[in-house]
Amino acid sequence: MDVPNFRSYTLIRYKLAKTVSQIHTDLTIAFPETCPSLWTIARWVSEIYEGSFRLEKRTSPGRPRETRTAEDNIARVKELIERNPRMSNRKLAADISVPHSSVFRILTDDLRFRIVLSS
Repeated sequence: MDVPNFRSYTLIRYKLAKTVSQIHTDLTIAFPETCPSLWTIARWVSEIYEGSFRLEKRTSPGRPRETRTAEDNIARVKELIERNPRMSNRKLAADISVPHSSVFRILTDDLRFRIVLSS
């Protein structure tokens, strides 16, 4: 079940006079790993009450995230880290001209590196 179906389930249950907690409990029992948070369901119910609720997920404004997913950036980070494994996150970011948060995501999500702290 994807997000639009969670949203439609929330709408139907709200129309049946269910509370936010009841809706969340039902979804948690049915979909324990993918259930939206209580806060998200409360926000949807608030949008339903205000009349601004839509079943489709809204697209976020602004520029899409392309920096992290660009294959050349992933390859450049891997090459730099293989040359010097002790290079800092911020130094890597400066060398390839991307935000350090993107470098962190590349290291942890794409390359599956773990951060090791020295003592």
